[in-house]
Amino acid sequence: MIITHPKYYTSEGEITKIELIELIENNFHNGHFYENINDFIISIYTNDYNPFTDCDEMPTLLSFSNRYTYGVKELESKEGEIIEINKDNFEDLDDIEAWLIRNDYIFKPFEKYEHSSLHFTLLNNTCTPLQCRFDSSIGGYLVMKKSDLRKARGVKRLNQKLLDDEFKLWQSLLKDFTNYINGWSYELRIENQLKGTLDYFSFTDLEEAVEFALPILNETSEARAS
Repeated sequence: MIITHPKYYTSEGEITKIELIELIENNFHNGHFYENINDFIISIYTNDYNPFTDCDEMPTLLSFSNRYTYGVKELESKEGEIIEINKDNFEDLDDIEAWLIRNDYIFKPFEKYEHSSLHFTLLNNTCTPLQCRFDSSIGGYLVMKKSDLRKARGVKRLNQKLLDDEFKLWQSLLKDFTNYINGWSYELRIENQLKGTLDYFSFTDLEEAVEFALPILNETSEARAS
């Protein structure tokens, strides 16, 4: 059940950071928060945006996990054949990487750390030390066909600077994916009922969302109507 307080705060007094955090934490139910504050409708809900599948021109997450269903287990060869990529079908990770190279893929391994939640981190290579010898493993690879990467970035050749920038993006995508897979990604919406405008803010940290919302919610009544 969603609990609302339509007249919780009025335009005569500003809502503080602590008050707004407490209001959200005390009334966040079933992945959703909804409130009327100073003639603004503020809502927060769990964001189910997957950075690898919900956006074009992104790398593919090749997963070795048998426990979880995220990512893919198969890749397309240069000849168009669909090949299952796992540790059973190849001798070792070097054998997998040799196949990726032969079939014109750009790739980087990633670490999967599992301890009450899942965390993913891009690795430079499979020899990069892992966070924990007990809870960490090579979780798979981020891969992208060279032809797809050239097309996506609008270039004819893939130089090292472009690849370095690309791998920085991949690390950021894995961070977003970690938040998504653990249900830590949210979206805040603020609707100005007088103006009919709508502001959006995606976040993983509640304090960041509150810092974004406070200047809007605490506008004067004249500013809200102008």
